Amino acid sequence: PQFDNIGKTKSSEFIEWVEKSGKALTVKKYLDRAMSIIASKSNKEENRALVNKICEYAVKNLQDGDFVSGIVYVNTLIQLTKSLSNDDEVLFMRVNEVLKRINSEEFIDNIFSLAAQMESSQLRSFGSLISFISSNNFEYSFVKLCELENTDFRVHSLERIAANFKDIALANKFTKDENWHIVRNFLYMLRFVFNPELLPAVRDVMNHQVKQIRIEAARVLSLYDADEYLEYWQRAVF
Repeated sequence: PQFDNIGKTKSSEFIEWVEKSGKALTVKKYLDRAMSIIASKSNKEENRALVNKICEYAVKNLQDGDFVSGIVYVNTLIQLTKSLSNDDEVLFMRVNEVLKRINSEEFIDNIFSLAAQMESSQLRSFGSLISFISSNNFEYSFVKLCELENTDFRVHSLERIAANFKDIALANKFTKDENWHIVRNFLYMLRFVFNPELLPAVRDVMNHQVKQIRIEAARVLSLYDADEYLEYWQRAVF
C-alpha cells in the first residue's frame, strides 16, 4: 500500500522499507511501480518528482558502493532516456545529465575506490556497471580495471567489456603500453573479442620480453586460423 503514493515518498521512508522488506525486493517493487506511474503520463509534476528520485537513488547507491541496487537504477535511467525523449525534454535532459555524471572520470574514480572493499555478491552487478561505463568511456574504465587488485572482479569485468571494444587505434596503443600489466589485461580481454582486424596488434607482441604477454598473445592467436599465423607462433619463445 505504501507504494500507492510513491511520488510523495520521503527518502527516509524508503530506507525504512528497504530494511523491513529486503533490498532486492523493495528496489524492484519501487522501480516497477515508478515506471508504471511515469508511463501513464497522468501527472506531470508527480512524474518529475519520481524521475528525480530515481536519479537521486541511482547516484546515492553507487556512491555508497551498493552496485547491486545501483545497476538496477542505472538500467532504469537508460530505459527512461528512450521513453522520455519525445515526451518531456526537461526530464530527458535531467536523466542524461545523471548518466553523463556516472560516466565521468571523477565518478569512475570513486567507483573503483569503493571496489577495493566489494564482497563477492557484487561481482556480476559491478561487471554490468563497468560494461555500461565502458560503452561510453572505454579507455579510462579499462585502465582503471587494470589497476584493480581483486582478480575475480577484474577478470569478470574484462570479459564483460569486451563486447564494447572496436577501436583498432586504441588496440595498437594498449599493446605498445610501457606498463606490461595493461598489455596483458588487454590481451586477455581480446580472447572474448573475435575481430581479425585486431590481429596485427597481437602479432606485434608475440616476441615481447615479458613471458606472460607472449602467452596471452598466443592464446588470442589460437582462436584464429593457426596455419596462417604459424610464423608468429615460431617467433614466440616460451
